[in-house]
Amino acid sequence: MFKAEHFDPAAWAELFKKSGVKYVVPVAEHHDGFAMYDSGISDWTAAKMGPHRDVLLAVGGWLNVNGEAIYGTRPWRIYGEGPTKVAAGSFHDTHTGNYAAEDFRFTTKGDVLYAIGLAWPANGKAVISSLAQTAGSERVRAVVLLGNEAKLRFEERPDALHVQLPAQPPG
Repeated sequence: MFKAEHFDPAAWAELFKKSGVKYVVPVAEHHDGFAMYDSGISDWTAAKMGPHRDVLLAVGGWLNVNGEAIYGTRPWRIYGEGPTKVAAGSFHDTHTGNYAAEDFRFTTKGDVLYAIGLAWPANGKAVISSLAQTAGSERVRAVVLLGNEAKLRFEERPDALHVQLPAQPPG
């Protein structure tokens, strides 16, 4: 029987607060009861059957680093860019191919634009076409990689914003 003896609601609340969460609805199972977390009760879990990890912890870790680009944001003038075609409709997540380093999604908060890369570029360079230098466009003042303290080199060009990334992604 599930007793939740290791459940720490204070730790969860602190994580949500740090990420800027305003409303929480914990849903930890897929539509067919497949648990997205590890469980000693069932083998029907992501940790035991695949992808062989606790998906809930992975999402929490990602949000701990990147939540600022999600919570309290608004859509930008375009949702994103990139070559990967996303299958429309419910239950089509397996019909979308792997994301490429050219795939980005955009959000804004105040005067900050977030460009969320959906795959880490093997060559260490992010090239964001939607931020190309054009006549009358606002200049990019700074580029920051969430979860990374190092200052990033970037160059605005007519074809795209080019950003030199660190060798490894944060987190």
